[in-house]
Amino acid sequence: MPHRPPLAQLRRLLLPCSSSSVARSLSSPRGAMASSIAAAAAQAQVQAGGAVAAAEYEDVMGRLSSLITQKVRAHSGNRGNQWDLMAHYLQILELEEPIARMKVIHVAGTKGKGSTCTFTEAILRSCGFSTGLFTSPHLMDVRERFRLNGVDISEEKFLKYFWWCWNKLKEKTDDDIPMPTYFRFLALLAFKIFSAEQVDVAVLEVGLGGKFDATNVVEAPVVCGISSLGYDHMEILGNTLGEIAGEKAGIFKKGVPAYTAPQSEEAMIALKQRASDLGVSLQVAHPLEPHQLKDQHLGLCGEHQYVNAGLAVALASTWLEKQGHILLFNCMSVRDPMRLLPHLVDTSTQNGVHFDMALFVPNQSQYNKLGTNSSAPAEPEQIDLSWQLSLQRVWEKLLHGDKGMNNTNSSENSLVFESLPLAIEWLRTNARQNRSTSCQVLVTGSLHLVGDVLRLVKK
Repeated sequence: MPHRPPLAQLRRLLLPCSSSSVARSLSSPRGAMASSIAAAAAQAQVQAGGAVAAAEYEDVMGRLSSLITQKVRAHSGNRGNQWDLMAHYLQILELEEPIARMKVIHVAGTKGKGSTCTFTEAILRSCGFSTGLFTSPHLMDVRERFRLNGVDISEEKFLKYFWWCWNKLKEKTDDDIPMPTYFRFLALLAFKIFSAEQVDVAVLEVGLGGKFDATNVVEAPVVCGISSLGYDHMEILGNTLGEIAGEKAGIFKKGVPAYTAPQSEEAMIALKQRASDLGVSLQVAHPLEPHQLKDQHLGLCGEHQYVNAGLAVALASTWLEKQGHILLFNCMSVRDPMRLLPHLVDTSTQNGVHFDMALFVPNQSQYNKLGTNSSAPAEPEQIDLSWQLSLQRVWEKLLHGDKGMNNTNSSENSLVFESLPLAIEWLRTNARQNRSTSCQVLVTGSLHLVGDVLRLVKK
């Protein structure tokens, strides 16, 4: 099967002349006429390209529409029958490993789950992370469901990933393993987009229910959330709030923290029961109070959005706490580390940042003449690390009190390196070996150190 339909043929039909004929006319004496022809050809080519792209996009929309089933919502197929097909689709698209590495925030609920996802994505994007957001339904264009760094996916990228998924599935599906239904295909497409674009975090809104939703193929999300629950899709999810809550809680995973917006007693009992069965830490995320925003306003209007924003803050905060945070530090020996480091720890803790590791290094520039790129001495005995070891002891004492380390340059919480390049290489090696964890590094203590790091990273 061809990777794309033969729409490129339209270009040849719409273009009045080829580029070679334009070139020949430009070399003739009738320059003015040749220029006019060239301009007309260029304009026609642009129009033709637009027509081809529009035709291709319409073709894609038609193929997506062909996946919409005519089942009524109460049909048993909507209650999880053929759920095992999702495993086959993931194998066909080679998405099992990418999804396992993906750092996902998964949100179900009746009301406000889309708003909660939008708030959560915006918070993490403002923290500097690259984000993917999958929501439903869309208003005008299906691309609204897939957002990269706060922007709808481009038409070019959408078509690229659509054909990649469509062709692989068409090639491998048959009567026993049919093409996925509409929403399942879109969810698979979202996983492909977010993995290929290598987003730091993927925020996924459940389509319907939770337990048998296409997004629930994620086996190990970072954190899960349940927005406000009510009576919805009762023909599928159940006739009571308890039954509905049980279906929504189907996204809970063993050992994965979960938060819920305030719920009715009946719904909360069901959520707590499911959490208890899985050993999940379920906490209630209370609504934000207007005074907490410090004269700022929520991006979405309505009093109910304070409930969604409260849940989003809990989800984003938990996700941030699960990411790695490595401190790279040095300061001049005339500075007092007993004043600098405690203040750094306190400020970081107040902002929800806890350092997993602290690295202490001499400045690279202390070995360099101005404007040179020479490296630190190759022999360890040439390097005086007494000051860095002193900084490390202060750090360990802050973390462990008087039980801090004494005579070694390594521990579970800190390391001393002989040179900055060695520290950078250690960071890069750990990043490669732990791709499921996003690592942020704070470089501080010395402007010389910051400058040295920038020079090394730029190389």
